[in-house]
Amino acid sequence: MNRTDDELKQIAKDIVCHAVFTDRHIPRDMRQYELPIVFLPLALADEKTIEQMKAEDIDTIFEYYDKALPRDINGLPCFGSMQWLNTEDAKKMWGYYRNVKEVLDQVNK
Repeated sequence: MNRTDDELKQIAKDIVCHAVFTDRHIPRDMRQYELPIVFLPLALADEKTIEQMKAEDIDTIFEYYDKALPRDINGLPCFGSMQWLNTEDAKKMWGYYRNVKEVLDQVNK
């Protein structure tokens, strides 16, 4: 699924503003174990869905904090829903993220 540049810019802004939790918030060495706990649809996905997700070349999984379930596990939020970006969209979005973060860091100096 390709998103518009405006959508990708908004996601980047929302990550910088701490409105979005991404798979990158999970320590790299724990992602394999924590991803299906944080993003419950991964734990509940059937084999067909997993294969479809792999075919879509998913790079970044995320969700807005306001959609988190009322409990956390190991200090991490849990979500009953999730969104994702393919590699192409993720590359653009993380570029926007770096730009937004750089501007914000300059303003906060």
